[in-house]
Amino acid sequence: MGHDLSQTRGRKLPSIPAASRRGTRHVKTLERASAGLGIPVAYVNLPGSVCGGSLGGRIEVDPAMRGISRARVLAHELGHELLHQEARRKAATLKRPPKPRSAAVEETEADATAFVVLSALGLEAPSPTYIAWQGGTGAQVLLSMGRIQRAARRILAAAEKASPGAVRGS
Repeated sequence: MGHDLSQTRGRKLPSIPAASRRGTRHVKTLERASAGLGIPVAYVNLPGSVCGGSLGGRIEVDPAMRGISRARVLAHELGHELLHQEARRKAATLKRPPKPRSAAVEETEADATAFVVLSALGLEAPSPTYIAWQGGTGAQVLLSMGRIQRAARRILAAAEKASPGAVRGS
């Protein structure tokens, strides 16, 4: 005897946001912001399920990413560029090793930055789901909040400069 969801009682099950191909003008906003920050964006076919990458002064995005999903990838990779790649470049010029961060911490910081940026642009971001999937925690977000805020502020300032009126409340 089968049961379906309509036969259950209790709280509604949470939904996990699916990737959205719905269009948004903010892809261009984030591309212009990236250019304003001196970080070129290239659209290249990436291996497997990789959607984008931060390469230390350049961002690559799979051209199959469209609409809001592309905006999410751009915001996330910009977060990596400002939070991690820039720190590595600075440490290299000072000839000292960068402060080591785990992959979970780096993904948490980049996606929390993307969450702030996308929210300010009026877009949804499934960051809590992604952060948990990558092994990040709310505690880590709190520990990194200053860094996240500074990176998001730089991205949003570049976005507003590139596309006046794009950022809500500015």
